[in-house]
Parts: sequence; structure tokens; C-alpha cells
Amino acid sequence: MALQIAHLPQSTKDFRTQVGDLRHQVVTVLTPASSGSGFYIAGGFLVTNNHVISGYSDVKIRFFGGREISGFVVASNVRRDVALVKTDAHSFQGLPIRLDPPLETSVVYVIGSHLGQEQEGSVSAGIVSGFRTENGLRFIQSDVGVTHGNSGGPMFDDKGNVIALTVAGKHDQEGLPTQVNLFIPIADALKTLNIDASLPAGAAPVLVSTQPGATTAPVQREIQVSMFPADGPMKRAGNTKPLAGKVAGVGTSGTFTFARPDGVSCEGRWTTLQSKPENGSLMDKHKAVLGIFQSADGMVGGLAIGACSNCASFQAEYYVVPGVDSGFGAATDSDGNVYKIIF
Repeated sequence: MALQIAHLPQSTKDFRTQVGDLRHQVVTVLTPASSGSGFYIAGGFLVTNNHVISGYSDVKIRFFGGREISGFVVASNVRRDVALVKTDAHSFQGLPIRLDPPLETSVVYVIGSHLGQEQEGSVSAGIVSGFRTENGLRFIQSDVGVTHGNSGGPMFDDKGNVIALTVAGKHDQEGLPTQVNLFIPIADALKTLNIDASLPAGAAPVLVSTQPGATTAPVQREIQVSMFPADGPMKRAGNTKPLAGKVAGVGTSGTFTFARPDGVSCEGRWTTLQSKPENGSLMDKHKAVLGIFQSADGMVGGLAIGACSNCASFQAEYYVVPGVDSGFGAATDSDGNVYKIIF
């Protein structure tokens, strides 16, 4: 699908004089597993991160002040971590969009549901710290304060024009948040979702079909994974070399395979979740053994379960940076082996 929307004139008013109006077009996106932020680009259409809606086609949209309506996912892209959601049409015409990149040290603002819907409409400010490219993807770096609840929400310039989407915050080795936060340029988000902002001002948005094969659906991908025996019979036997494995899949699920140092092969399936398991977390249980102290805030969490050729069971808990094939995790098998995962 492709979406044609009106080209809105860029705002020239100071952000601070219109923040009350802007925050009403920034929403909380709710699924049974998590919540994030989003914002309207046209009547009835809003954008957010893919990791906010991942695994769900129907979502709830909560407006500033508490009113809720239903929405459904029209398109999404895992690699660029963006999604388009359709809701009932209403009076919002969408936020003004600025496609050209801001200058370094420019003042920027973020609106979103900081830490969740209880802090909806929170405003924070900072500057553009720089521009980064990770795994071939462009990001704006800023010190503006964000949390996981800001994911998918807008970054504004000092005139109230949207320049980017919030996507991730980096943490130090002890899991504490830093002032290094990443944002997806709005031009990249619109291009990835097949959104063309060229209709005349006042025109209603038009959702059109594209030719077969022209889709924003995620493609099959495969990444390499290394697991290091950290505790248990294998490590005590002197097996500390990394276990090479592969993870393959489409969207939010797939398969994994690897071979243990003792020649036992293991395989199974993985699925992406949106929140850290509260009970029996492998990460919490094995943190000291694994030497992993990062926080999963702002990251996409998942679980993997499977079996080994000697009938042992296998399970893993992992976290990845949205849109980037890198992360960390913990795993264990029923033979008592504990693994550290790096990918």
C-alpha cells in the first residue's frame, strides 16, 4: 500500500507558543504487551515505531486527556522500525513535517508518553548532538531526554515541525541511561512506509494499492549469533569457546540453530515480545554469572525455546536494539549449562 497526504506549510511560530496544540496530535499507542507514542501525519493516519506495535494488527490509540479509539496497522518495516496506523478520521490534519535535516546544536523538542501513559504529553528539550549511521541506517543523535514510553513519538524543531521519530536510547555498561539517544529522520520514515506528502493543502489522505511485490513487509533475514558457556558442566569441562549459531526469520518470529561443543545440536523457535518477563527471568537469574548489567529499557525483548538432539530442552531470553541486528541475552538448557548470548 501507499499513502498520499497533503503537504502542510511548515510552521514559523515558536514551539513554546503552540505546544498545547501540538501535544493533542501526539498519542499513546497501546497493545496488550506494551505502549509507546505516535503522532498524526494526516486525518486518520499516524506513525509510530514497529517495535511499539510488533505482533499486533489491532491497537488502541489514547489521546492526551484519556479518550481512546481503535486503530489498525496498515504497514510496517522492521529494519527501519517504523509503522503506519489507520484510525477513524477526525479534525486533526496532521503535524507539519520538515524533510531537510536540522543543523548540529539546533534546539529540538520531544513530546510523548514518558515512561508510559501516566506521563502522556510530556515535553523535553535538548540539542542535535550529531548524525550517526548504524548498519546502513541514518539516525539523528540528541541529548534530549527520552524513555521507552517515548518510542514512536515526534521530535520537533524550534518551530514545531516534525523532523524525526524517537527510536532508542543507549545505556552504559552498568545499564544506566546516557545522553546518547537516537531518532529516525522523518524523511526516511515516510519513504520507507511509501508515504507521499504532495497533495495540496486541505486534500483528504488517499490510501492506494501498489503493484504486487511492492510492500513494506519485513523480508527473510538471517544473522549470526555467538553463545559462550558461562557456567555448568560444559564450562567445568573446559569448553569456553563460543558456539556459533544462526537465527533466521520474518517479522517477529523465526528459527534458531546451533551446536554445542560436545557435539549436541540444538534448534527451536524464537518470538519477539515487548516487555521483559517478570517471573523467572534468565537475565536476572544469571546476571552475575554472565557479566551482563545492561538494562532492557528501550530495547525489544524476546524469548526462544527449543530442544537439543540429546532430548535436553533449551530456552533463551534476549534483547535487541530496534532496527539493528545487535544485542545480548541469556540462555540455559536442561543439562545445567548457562550461556551468554552476543549478536
